Amino acid sequence: LRLLGRVEVDESRVRNVSAWIGGRVDKLDVRETGTVVKRGQVIATLYSPEVYAAHQDLLTATKQVNKLRNASDIARSSAEATLLAARERLSLLGLPDAEIERMAAAASPRKQVSITASEGGTVMERLVTQGQYVQTGAVLYRIADLRTVWVQLDAYESDLPNLVEGQSVELEVEALPGERF
Repeated sequence: LRLLGRVEVDESRVRNVSAWIGGRVDKLDVRETGTVVKRGQVIATLYSPEVYAAHQDLLTATKQVNKLRNASDIARSSAEATLLAARERLSLLGLPDAEIERMAAAASPRKQVSITASEGGTVMERLVTQGQYVQTGAVLYRIADLRTVWVQLDAYESDLPNLVEGQSVELEVEALPGERF
């Protein structure tokens, strides 16, 4: 029995990469659909005034805690509470603890943040352009794991008696003539 069909993405293996912070897209490290990315790979860089301000607060609070090491308990605990609040603000903006530690050791506040691929796979859709402003939660890319795909076959009603759930199927695709899957 020969049937026509199409290979489709397994929709359970599609993931969105979203902007976890609003800002301007300064750089697209991944520009084309079809690009294979690894989990954790930087795929875009955003300029974020909100992260810049929060990082500045963190650096100021860190300096204040260091200055007040030998001060009264009240002054020291107040400075430490401010530092904790600055760290929490960055955490709520979506920055991981390791990144916050690196930011605390920086000499000056960072104006840009990296957006990384949450999962590895193939870029199926790029929904952002360089220079574009995005809001928190905006989908930037759709990435799919193509190690497993679906094959949708078109069968006529008269073909149904010859089809059984779970039966083996051999596929030939026009893109790879002579090869069977």
